[in-house]
This record gives sequence, structure tokens and C-alpha cells, in this order.
Amino acid sequence: MSEKLFFVLFYFKCYPTFDLAGLLFDVDRAQSNRWLHKLQPILEAALEQEMVLPERQIKSMAEFIERFPVVERVIIDGVDRPIQRPQDDVRQRRTYSGKKKRNTRKQIGGCDQNKRILVLTPTHAGKFQGQVSVGRLNSR
Repeated sequence: MSEKLFFVLFYFKCYPTFDLAGLLFDVDRAQSNRWLHKLQPILEAALEQEMVLPERQIKSMAEFIERFPVVERVIIDGVDRPIQRPQDDVRQRRTYSGKKKRNTRKQIGGCDQNKRILVLTPTHAGKFQGQVSVGRLNSR
């Protein structure tokens, strides 16, 4: 039971993939998924607060301020994760990042001054196609 408690606390602290969580806890990815979905309600009941993943669909600055009214500053950062080079020529061109000189997946996240992850975009191919606009939250 203590291993499962550590697993769920570790998951909400680090948000690893189920593959990585399974590797670290010596179970397969399906088992780590089942543990999280089984243990999350128990942890929420014990802590009397909801444990939530970062928001992925915020469409405007007004919506962000509505969801996170006490946040004054946001740190935004992106990450390029290397992936194995695809065999398909079209997919290979789509995932190639000229900046990194390799095939990658990109993701952008935002956190508050307490390092709590607030926003996490879905992953995109190496050539980032989307737009990211950053406004100042202090200008309310």
C-alpha cells in the first residue's frame, strides 16, 4: 500500500508518462494507468481537495484570468523532445526541427510563481505550426 501511495503522490508531483511511471515502479504502463485512476479518488478524499492535471484548452487571456484569478505572473517555456526518426518521408519532414537538427515533438507549458503547472499544450510535430501569444497578467 505504501508503494501505491508513493506512486500517486509522485505522479501528481512530476506528471510522468505512464511508460516512465511503470518503469520506475516496475509495472507496465496499463497497470500504472489503473493505479492512478483507482488511487486518485482515495487521495482526493483524504486530502479533501481535487488533484487536477494542467489545463490544455484555454483560448484567451480573459479565460485564463477567469480560471486563475490569483496568479500574477506566468512563466512560459517550451520543450523539444527528440523522437526516433520516422521511416515515412512525409512524417519525417513534418517532425524535423531545423533548429535542433533532429526529429522532435514540441510542447509549451506555463506555470505560476509557485511552480504549479497551469497550462500545458498538446504535443506538436517538430515544426511548430501553432501560435502562442503571451500577454501580461499584471495589466488587468
